[in-house]
Amino acid sequence: MLSSFVMTLCSNLSFLMVQTEWSEFQNNYPQALCLKLLT
Repeated sequence: MLSSFVMTLCSNLSFLMVQTEWSEFQNNYPQALCLKLLT
């Protein structure tokens, strides 16, 4: 249940990052953080 919530949150974050056209580091950071949360 929690991992499902985290996955949804992560995809939303990734979408927002793309929309705001942040730098490469900022674009990758949330995804790395999500991977840490999931493992």
